[in-house]
Amino acid sequence: MNKIKFRVVSFNTKLRWLLIGKLPLERKARPKILEYIFFILNNIITLICSIVISYWLIKLYLDNNKELLIGTFIKSLQTSFLLKLLFTIIIINRLINFVLCIHTYYILTKTEFNKIYPIIGTITAILLISPLTIILFLIAYQKNELAFE
Repeated sequence: MNKIKFRVVSFNTKLRWLLIGKLPLERKARPKILEYIFFILNNIITLICSIVISYWLIKLYLDNNKELLIGTFIKSLQTSFLLKLLFTIIIINRLINFVLCIHTYYILTKTEFNKIYPIIGTITAILLISPLTIILFLIAYQKNELAFE
């Protein structure tokens, strides 16, 4: 019977991988592929959730004789499971965006050209401007070339 040996990774290394990502030589894929694709998918999910919440707010506004009262908003937010779920998804995506911003700034030192697209993209991601973030990271994904060590 052959035993499979696994390499034990220390806690410090796992924490570094979580916060700033793997070093370029430790990766199986190029750094821009992972961070930029995660940013794009994360912001597409945030955009969809924001559209659903906006639709719900417009419907609430029209149902209350074109008056949006804070009490009605909070009451319907407390009773609706879907809205709680959507707000939770947006908050989790915002936290993931923050961690991905750290990863992106970490790989910017390896980027040779067009550093402005990821910088503006991370700023718009933190400000929760999803459509612009998606466009900027699609451009950054296509234009950036990475220099490996």
